[in-house]
Amino acid sequence: MKITRTISLTALTLLLITPSTRTYGMTFYGRAEQLAWEEFSEGARILKEDGLRYGIGVNGIAEDFDIWQLGFRAEGTLGSVDYEGHTFGGEPKSSNTDYFGLRTEIYASFLARDGTGLNAHPILGIGGRYWIRRISKGSANNGGYDEGWLTIYGQLGVELEWIATGNLHLYARMLRRPAIYNNTQYSLELEDEKTFSLKPGRDTTWDLEVGIAYRDIQLSAFYETLSFKRSPSRIVPPIEAYQPESEGTLLGLQLGISW
Repeated sequence: MKITRTISLTALTLLLITPSTRTYGMTFYGRAEQLAWEEFSEGARILKEDGLRYGIGVNGIAEDFDIWQLGFRAEGTLGSVDYEGHTFGGEPKSSNTDYFGLRTEIYASFLARDGTGLNAHPILGIGGRYWIRRISKGSANNGGYDEGWLTIYGQLGVELEWIATGNLHLYARMLRRPAIYNNTQYSLELEDEKTFSLKPGRDTTWDLEVGIAYRDIQLSAFYETLSFKRSPSRIVPPIEAYQPESEGTLLGLQLGISW
């Protein structure tokens, strides 16, 4: 299946762009997040999802060049959330959506870290997310099908870090993420095709995180936005398909251990 091949390619990409050289600091973490997802057609909400998802990941510094650092993140997410929407035939549907997702990012953090007081570090990077939405079970007419979402985005922002003592520091990070490329693949059985893809419109999203680190333990709260504009329509007999305008938020907590 095309979705299986996409997962394999995404996993390979994670291995290729996550630095394999020695690292100057790594944090392994777990997170819990509340997902809220909505889709709109002509201004009216036609779908709503909400529920908890869970993830594990690693981030760290791959290279330190004194005045800037090269950092990375790799993360996986799972969860099942409540679904209120419609089938492809337009019938109301209440069910659940299963999620499986991957995220990888690579970025540069600028300005030397002097180890005392308040520091500000501009951030420039690129990242990507791939996730599968498994909407209910059964045939498309009964509301069940898979969606495979891929988005590639830039990162531009700043991290503020206050080093209170040698063992304690606080930080806040704000990133603006303009979309570079979006694609959504649908796996369902229609008359002529079992899979087809659409390209949701690009938009800008935000990633905010505030946290505290004491010795090797990090605890943070985060808030992210997700946004996709309406895709161009495509005739997939017997329907005219398009991905509606879609918006989402992620709100949660993250706990990590560093070394």
